[in-house]
Amino acid sequence: MTGDPVASLLDQLRAEHPGWRIDAHPLGLGLWTAEHRSEDGRSVHYVVCHTGAELAARLEVIERHPD
Repeated sequence: MTGDPVASLLDQLRAEHPGWRIDAHPLGLGLWTAEHRSEDGRSVHYVVCHTGAELAARLEVIERHPD
């Protein structure tokens, strides 16, 4: 595999879920995070996972079933 797999998955997730702020390994932690805020800022959804694959799966389910 060429390139950085973490960066590649991060770019892919950001492209697939543009309404979310997605980070890998914030503060050097081995976590993946995603944050979504409503336009008025009154609602915040935050997802934390151990792997990028887990985060991808959770975001897919969240966006498929938003309620």
